[in-house]
Amino acid sequence: FGPQGEEICILDSENECIKLVDIDLQRSENVRRWWPFLRDRRIEYFGDLSKRFID
Repeated sequence: FGPQGEEICILDSENECIKLVDIDLQRSENVRRWWPFLRDRRIEYFGDLSKRFID
């Protein structure tokens, strides 16, 4: 998947296959700069949300 969730390629689900694709790293960087969701998160306030099981 691309930086905005779009499908880059679709592979056959019935057979094993490998596909090489070119990825535009500059585009990925630009998307990260404009969509800074992960950068601005405050994980110290997640508390129990970040745990798998709450005891």
